[in-house]
Amino acid sequence: MTWNDYQEATATHFRQLGHSAETNQTVTGVRATHDIDVLVRSKTSAVECLWVVECKRWNRAVTKQCVLTLQQVVSDIGADRGFLLSESGFQSGALDAVRSSNITLTTLAGLSCSAEELWFGRQSEAATGIYRAWYRDDEDSGNGPETYIYLERRDEPGIGIANNLCCSNA
Repeated sequence: MTWNDYQEATATHFRQLGHSAETNQTVTGVRATHDIDVLVRSKTSAVECLWVVECKRWNRAVTKQCVLTLQQVVSDIGADRGFLLSESGFQSGALDAVRSSNITLTTLAGLSCSAEELWFGRQSEAATGIYRAWYRDDEDSGNGPETYIYLERRDEPGIGIANNLCCSNA
């Protein structure tokens, strides 16, 4: 799957949930103009929501700097939430950077596993602490140290989601 296919698949996911989703959008914020991979608009109870989705189809884990950049974009354009998708995991600094924020780290498959909780305003299992994150320290992989790659249910050890971070607050 190319990076463009990844973006289109992400937009299709949001469209299937009934949202408006457009790829490769340019949005002017308070301080700058931003190129957005997928811009999602929805309306719930007469309230309009705007989400920014960044799709990282990389061969390495996403860094803290990518998360901090997305946080700035979300703030600058007044978006309600930002999603950062990666199939190669997230470095520990990236996970630390999203604690208590409106940024969600996930994969494309992770959107599906948590769609009901996120889209309908319910608190996700991961956010309530049911999941715990495992990581591998693999500096030789080129992903850097402490790349989080696995979530496991606390109440059912061994039941996990490999390479799939459904929520940032694991």
